[in-house]
Amino acid sequence: MREFKQTTEVRNEPYTLAKGPMKDMEAFREDAANRGRGVLRAAIFALETLSENSPLDDASIDPELWAHVQGLVADDDWAKIPAAVAIFLEDKVRTWGGDPRTAKYEVIVGTWLYANVMRSDGPLRLGGQANEHDGWRFLGQGLAQALGNVDRHRIQKRPDVKRYAMGVLGLGSLVLTQIRFEHPARILEAESEDPQ
Repeated sequence: MREFKQTTEVRNEPYTLAKGPMKDMEAFREDAANRGRGVLRAAIFALETLSENSPLDDASIDPELWAHVQGLVADDDWAKIPAAVAIFLEDKVRTWGGDPRTAKYEVIVGTWLYANVMRSDGPLRLGGQANEHDGWRFLGQGLAQALGNVDRHRIQKRPDVKRYAMGVLGLGSLVLTQIRFEHPARILEAESEDPQ
């Protein structure tokens, strides 16, 4: 309750909107109300994710990814989810992308894997034009660099670990969903060849 009161307190900001004191104060009140609505929406979302009708399931998250992390979710082990997502996604991208190798037949990992398979002429190119191809490729590379490098090497201890884990889960699911949407035949072929 105290946090909500602090968030929604009307602040006499150190700047003016140059509309006069009355209009400025009205704008500051509106800002406070918007902050309050944000807190309420966040609280409602938190309650919904704790209920039996959670938005986290194989209908809202890529089904295979959900199967991979649902035990961690059930155990409330949110700190391990980002690493699990990064590893799972990289494995799928590698498998579906044809297990690309270097000239010396070394396995390509992380950002180089995404750069290789999601490039404009790559096997998992996403989007309909060059700027979209780049965007999806950069998204994959960013996930590998920003999240994979951190979360695969240490378990993070942070106060917002659940929110962070859900964001990573959503991002991983988004990439998998788009690949499945654009390359269903390739995925079927790769999955049938994969010895796992």
